[in-house]
Amino acid sequence: MRILVYGAGAVGGYVGAQLAHDGHQVTMIMRDLTAESINTNGLTVREGDRSFNVQPIATTSIAQTFLVPDVEFDLIIMGMKAYDLKSALDHLVAFCPDPPPF
Repeated sequence: MRILVYGAGAVGGYVGAQLAHDGHQVTMIMRDLTAESINTNGLTVREGDRSFNVQPIATTSIAQTFLVPDVEFDLIIMGMKAYDLKSALDHLVAFCPDPPPF
């Protein structure tokens, strides 16, 4: 499955990492420094004595995410705070007028 995690902070990053670990193709939209680090080093999740590293695609904006021709997602996870949701949806619909399930 091709999954977009829009707003990959602590919760979105964890959910996206778990999905990538399960074999899904995950793209995450996050802050600049975090995206740079993940694109260089991957994303490591540690839980007790278990850890894993995944390499999702990390971008910094909805525009950057949809620059790739014919990019499509099967699912979009909105991982931002509730008060940022309306603005995020406005930006998303501008680039993806017929989105998949949220």
